[in-house]
Amino acid sequence: EGARLLVTIDSFFLIDRINKRFVSESMLDMAKKYQLPISFVNLQNIILGDPVLISKTEISQEKKSEFIHFVQQDTSWRADYYTDTTVLKLTKMNLRQKKSSHLLVQEMKDFIDIKAARNFSQNRTIEFVTDKTGKAKLELVLKDISVNTSKEIKFSIPSSYERM
Repeated sequence: EGARLLVTIDSFFLIDRINKRFVSESMLDMAKKYQLPISFVNLQNIILGDPVLISKTEISQEKKSEFIHFVQQDTSWRADYYTDTTVLKLTKMNLRQKKSSHLLVQEMKDFIDIKAARNFSQNRTIEFVTDKTGKAKLELVLKDISVNTSKEIKFSIPSSYERM
């Protein structure tokens, strides 16, 4: 295990076991610090592979032979969503802030059917780019997936770890 993440309704905790560092911040502070629409719902949607809706503006669509491209934008953000043409499973999502280089790109593949979550992507690539942090890339391979079950997961930050 290289890292462990705990997300609550209002806070974000990340333990980097490789470098012995941690992050502990409120969602509101992180949103201000990185100038990103960070919220529990948005993080949950990214983790679940659901679209992050940037506003209540209308979503347009363009159908191609190999995918359907949906676009949503407001004055600050543009979101591009790509789905397959059969069951509309989300295969790629780009969120771009218009006035900066802030970008999130998520690609999803290797879909499986699990209880209560059809077309769940086991393999994900998530790239973040911000002016403050530069580029970060996560490769996620999700195994042993369970839905709507309670699991106790130990989460504690060792006292020897440094705050990031």
